[in-house]
Amino acid sequence: MNASHRDVPATEVRVITLGTGPDVWSDRSGASFLRDRYFPPTAVDRPTIAVLQLSAEPTIATLQEFLLPLGRRIRGGEYGQLFLVVQTNDEAVAGFVRYLSREYELPIFVWPSPPGAEATPAGDLTSTEEATIDALRSLGGASTPPQLAETIGIEPTAAGNRLVNLARKGYVYRVNRARRLGDLFVDPWVTRAGAEDLQADR
Repeated sequence: MNASHRDVPATEVRVITLGTGPDVWSDRSGASFLRDRYFPPTAVDRPTIAVLQLSAEPTIATLQEFLLPLGRRIRGGEYGQLFLVVQTNDEAVAGFVRYLSREYELPIFVWPSPPGAEATPAGDLTSTEEATIDALRSLGGASTPPQLAETIGIEPTAAGNRLVNLARKGYVYRVNRARRLGDLFVDPWVTRAGAEDLQADR
């Protein structure tokens, strides 16, 4: 592990199951209730990933009712360093999540269900931003701008600009450190605890 990774705070992961059984999840008022139950208006005290497991097929209206207000609150900083991941093996559902994220600039990740798959940003990233995330993940999910610059062969200032832009979009976060060390930029997905060891909130 790179020595700089010691400064990365522990990332908490919460797994939340939404919609159960074989039926369609179509309860919009219930979606609103569950959203406010699981995500009260208080900031988290550490970087936190909330994994939404969709166990029943949601209607578009129900999924939008849950995600849109929540995504806007996360983008506005109401929860602090909270990162939202939607886990689904239904490509139509994943496609709608990507649409919401891109249309409303919501910081959401999509995670396919197969083990080992990576959660990827659902938002509208440029090819340069996608390459930057790939490079950051190759470095273990945390890097200073000079470290990233060396990895991809660009100037440190350019690397810093790329990382700052990703932080503004809500897909990485920044750890402020002494100037001689340089700030760290962290991909919460890579630095999380093992999701396979977690139990869903009920």
